[in-house]
Amino acid sequence: AWTRFSVPTLTVTYPSDPFALAYFAKVLPTGAALGQQTLVTVSGTGFEPAVAKASVIRCSFNEVISLPVSVGAKAIVCQTPAFAAVDSAVAFSLLALETDGSGSPREPVSITSTFAAYDNANVTVTALSPPGGPQGVLNALVSLQGEGFVD
Repeated sequence: AWTRFSVPTLTVTYPSDPFALAYFAKVLPTGAALGQQTLVTVSGTGFEPAVAKASVIRCSFNEVISLPVSVGAKAIVCQTPAFAAVDSAVAFSLLALETDGSGSPREPVSITSTFAAYDNANVTVTALSPPGGPQGVLNALVSLQGEGFVD
C-alpha cells in the first residue's frame, strides 16, 4: 500500500512584464508621410499579458508617447505623430507604464525596425489595381504604380 505524505500541488507563475512572452515578428508599414499620422501594426505572438494590461501599454515614436489604437493577442496597433521633418530613422518603442517587482520603471521594448518619413509631395500615383472592391475585405492586395515611393 502507498502512504501519502503530502498533497501534490501545481503552481503556475506568469511573468508580470506584459512583453515577457512576446515574439515580435514584423512592423508594418515601414514609413509614413510627413505631416500625416499613420497606423503602424506590430505583429507577433504572446501578447496576451499585454492585452490584460492594455491600460498601461504605450507607443513611442522618437520619444513622443501615445496610447495604442488597439492591443490584441497577435497585434498592437499604434498611430504615429504627424512628423514635421525627420533627418534619420524614427526610433520606435513599446512601453509598459508600470514598475517591476523592485519598484523600478520597466524598460521599454525597443523595436529595431527601419521606419522612415517621406515627403508625399514627391509621390505620384499613376495607376491603382484593382480600381475597387468590396468594403471590409481583410488582406486585400492593391497595386500602386507611380514615382517617388519609399522602399
